[in-house]
Amino acid sequence: MFVVNYVEIAEFFVMEVLEKHEYDESSYNVLISIYTKYGMCEDAIMIAEKAKARFEKLGLGFYACLMDVYKVNGDMREAMKTFMEMEDKGIVADEGIYMALLGIFCRGGSVKLCSVVLEEMRQVGCRPDEGLRMDLMKLFLKEGMVCEAEILAKDEFLKDSESMPAVVEAMADKGRPLEALEIIKNMRKSGKNVDGCVYASLIHGCGRNGLIEDAEKVFEDFKLLEGAENAEKFESVYTSMVYLYSKTEMREKAEMFFNQMEGELGFAGSEKVFSYMMSMYGALGLFNDVERMFERWKRSCFSLNVDAYAFLLEALSKSGKMNRARDFLFEMRSSGMHPNNSIYLSLMEGYLLLGLVNHAVVLLDEYKLLGLEMDDVMASSVIGTLIQAGRYMDLGVYLEKMTRQGITIPQDKGMFLVKMCGDSSCLEKLGKLLQ
Repeated sequence: MFVVNYVEIAEFFVMEVLEKHEYDESSYNVLISIYTKYGMCEDAIMIAEKAKARFEKLGLGFYACLMDVYKVNGDMREAMKTFMEMEDKGIVADEGIYMALLGIFCRGGSVKLCSVVLEEMRQVGCRPDEGLRMDLMKLFLKEGMVCEAEILAKDEFLKDSESMPAVVEAMADKGRPLEALEIIKNMRKSGKNVDGCVYASLIHGCGRNGLIEDAEKVFEDFKLLEGAENAEKFESVYTSMVYLYSKTEMREKAEMFFNQMEGELGFAGSEKVFSYMMSMYGALGLFNDVERMFERWKRSCFSLNVDAYAFLLEALSKSGKMNRARDFLFEMRSSGMHPNNSIYLSLMEGYLLLGLVNHAVVLLDEYKLLGLEMDDVMASSVIGTLIQAGRYMDLGVYLEKMTRQGITIPQDKGMFLVKMCGDSSCLEKLGKLLQ
């Protein structure tokens, strides 16, 4: 089967034809496009330089092709230089040029240059397309530039609410949830579609930052939304309300929303909702309620996950019910799930509270065999377990490994471990880990 090699044709065209005869700009544009398509950016730039040397004035099509080259190689400096060259020559950029330039700067992570291009686009009435708009939103939010993300919404760059969840949640993180709510209201007044995910994200952001009253105002506005009584459609909003009250340990209100979802609205909850409730009960020391919620989750249509067992095993360990904890650990493994760091931590601390050091050491050896990644919390538990077991040789090996991994231990926990440790060599190594 004969396959056309466009690159070879292009190279032949350059050597045999283009160098010896006069051809118009479009011929050069075609060559630049071919090289760009196959990632041969240096060759494309070489053709562009030949075109500049041959023609006194080049058109918009040429610069569009050149911008495509910089989209491929990500050269922000040359892209900006080309754009300024266009302005110097009096060539007016079209939407395609602006989009290419904005895309180059966005992928290069230059928020300042993105802002400059966006301002010019506003002045000429251009808008970024959906995909680029989402990339811009992520870039601005990643850099903490909530104001810029907010401007996109206020200036109606957002034709729908698709990007709004990330914007409003970031505004809540910056302590500006009510301003975010005003943007939502204005979008609704202008006829734009605002679904439950936008409200849910704003409430979730409020919950994460303890802004309870603001979240309640957002929920009141949500209830005015047509179809808000449709629990299935707006499941995310009620889930966020459970998160809000569970995060702030407001038990009665969290239970009210949970029961409302399950009873009045006919919605059976979700993995997230069950997790929020179990986490809250655990934080409040209501360990029996943690078990009760685990059993409700188990009877629901939602599958148990590692988090469910983690919350349960932590509650059982703190309440000293280590035999039951061991049974549930076996059940977890039988279902194909593997314990994570937090589960090993809970069980080891549970055994240590009961003075069952050997049981904690068995778990530690198992943890070591699995090769799970260690953080500062787990490191403190491992050190404490080995000290109580008197296994200073193993402790020395662990301390050296922790030092190599760059693990540090907070001073308050570290000083407690220092007082426990009775080995001078380990004490010296432990001192290197203290912040």
